[in-house]
Amino acid sequence: MTTGRKFAAAAFVLAATLGFALLSLGQTSQSDAERFDRIARTVFKPIYPALARQIKEDYGITKGICVDAGAGPGYLSIELAKITELVVWAVDIDPAAVRIAERNVRDAGLVGRVKVLEGDVHKLPFGASSVDLVISRGSIFFWKDQVQGLREVLRILKPGGPALLGGGAGRLVPQDVRLAIQGKMDELKLGPPPELQMNPDQAGALLRAAGIREFEITYDTTCLCGVWLEFRKPAAGR
Repeated sequence: MTTGRKFAAAAFVLAATLGFALLSLGQTSQSDAERFDRIARTVFKPIYPALARQIKEDYGITKGICVDAGAGPGYLSIELAKITELVVWAVDIDPAAVRIAERNVRDAGLVGRVKVLEGDVHKLPFGASSVDLVISRGSIFFWKDQVQGLREVLRILKPGGPALLGGGAGRLVPQDVRLAIQGKMDELKLGPPPELQMNPDQAGALLRAAGIREFEITYDTTCLCGVWLEFRKPAAGR
């Protein structure tokens, strides 16, 4: 693939760990989701605008439909909508996260541009070859069936459409900010539990099992969850 780039308190810590652990199961309470939202808009705040710029730079897709799979409180969806004309669907399985994302979208003045939807990555509510771009940060590690989730991403993409899935900060976050985020994550013990972390070899095996043959994998040293999976749906006729 040629277009991709190789790229505070004990209760708070407990809530953060619980939020990450339950996020993919659709089981977070409203209070857990609120605490996870607080992490996203404090510890991870610098990541979302930088990652949105990276996505725009790498793919040049500024119009059409984007799906943010496992969008949580919706900050990446919001930042991407701010700098493009994309309609971004912020999809999450957790009803509590969906309610928070709806609030964040209203606060950002982006109702209609960011559409929040309760949905499951294992059966995405979009037609085949209907989506221009799929993005996901921090979600794939928690998918119950990662191969099926990847197949669904591939199914909904238009021919030639790109996907960027994974975790970490992306390449545009300055090194000093990256180190500060890493330090805070270490301090608060944030991120997937060890059994859900993914290395590049594991990521490659999942992609191949999903029938994806051309891809790039980048390891982002911001955190142990910093692996990015990047691929395009083959163009028609390939």
